[in-house]
Amino acid sequence: MDSLSELRAAVSELEQVILYAKAQNTAVSKASVGWHIAHLLLTIAEILDDLRASKPKNYVWRPRPVQWFLLMTKSIPRGRAKAPERVKPLGVLSAQRLRLDLKKTQARLDEFAALSPNQFFTHPLLGEMYARTALVFTNIHTKHHLKIINDVLKQTK
Repeated sequence: MDSLSELRAAVSELEQVILYAKAQNTAVSKASVGWHIAHLLLTIAEILDDLRASKPKNYVWRPRPVQWFLLMTKSIPRGRAKAPERVKPLGVLSAQRLRLDLKKTQARLDEFAALSPNQFFTHPLLGEMYARTALVFTNIHTKHHLKIINDVLKQTK
């Protein structure tokens, strides 16, 4: 399965858990299921926006051991990083709002395929990533939050 198909499948999983948006278990996460869903949707939108707006000539490669480690292990350790302000959901996270945001995100996923390979995204901790690497990171990040959501739901049932 290619990275874009994987991301589509992972984003589709969110549809199944919107019903439990208010569920929360502070032993697993301080945030509710709805917060994790909204955060994921915001993150995907921000990554796509940054990729589309990037100017390939401004890319600066630097060795990033943390990025390399994350991409090799395909996992993000829990509780190690804080979400940047721009991808922290605000306001009421109703199931209706989450469904609308999910549909918008699903409609935008094809934008990954239309990107030039030299377009890039700059992560605040991991640094610059070309489009293909940013897609891989987006998959890893999405699956990380899906695991948290599933753990919250397991603990609350």
